[in-house]
Amino acid sequence: MAREPKRKEEVGHLVEHVRTYNRPDPFKVPKKNPTLHYRFVRNTPESISEAQARGYDVANSEVCRQAGIEPRGDGSHKVGDTVLAVTPFKNYRDRQEDRAQLAKRQADQARDGYKGRASNKGFSFSETVKQD
Repeated sequence: MAREPKRKEEVGHLVEHVRTYNRPDPFKVPKKNPTLHYRFVRNTPESISEAQARGYDVANSEVCRQAGIEPRGDGSHKVGDTVLAVTPFKNYRDRQEDRAQLAKRQADQARDGYKGRASNKGFSFSETVKQD
């Protein structure tokens, strides 16, 4: 008995499933400039001002074109409720190093504080050992 080929309607959901995985990433920047760091920021005044405080600027039409993105009418690149922002890569790298140093300092302070409390207060292990 020969197997009957599946009808188009039966595999249609599989074709649609594959199409969803083949869609290009809307947040991909095709031609990144190595001297810039790209980030998508929510398109609200609060989020944009926070990004500007960290050194990011909303990408203008010239930056978008250099990155291989066609800008919208206002010159920016929007995806959903986000907008593309850029900063010099040196600024991004310095910020990452500062964050890593802060995390290390905080971990060291927590560890040192715990060790100090354990040695100065509470009970010592030697106090709990039964002596004959």
